Amino acid sequence: MERMASHPKGPDLLSRIPHANVYSIEPMGIGDRVVVSVAQLQAAAHEIGRVLTEVEKMALYYVSIDPHLGNARQLREFAVRAVERLAPGEERIKYDHLFSPGNPENKAFWVQWQANHQALVNRFVRVTK
Repeated sequence: MERMASHPKGPDLLSRIPHANVYSIEPMGIGDRVVVSVAQLQAAAHEIGRVLTEVEKMALYYVSIDPHLGNARQLREFAVRAVERLAPGEERIKYDHLFSPGNPENKAFWVQWQANHQALVNRFVRVTK
């Protein structure tokens, strides 16, 4: 709003916005990313007639810190692709479902955070509606 107000017609434009419609939305934090990711995964699974019961902690860790997944739209697209990679009858999203086969980003992240594997790999968070 400050930048807009500095333009010649900015103050006039800003004066036309009702006070009730002036909001500042902060970027998503780690917790927001996790909650939105789980909701998007569940929605994507539901849309194709699948059930999602658990998400691996390593997958949630990746989603929470990856700089390319900073908004709900990016998380939605990411979730749809992950759910599509589930094998028939599988109800748990694992870290590997987040990537297409042979994706180098998968291996790079895996190696980078190897010290955290014991707490995150093959440990799941149960999700419910």
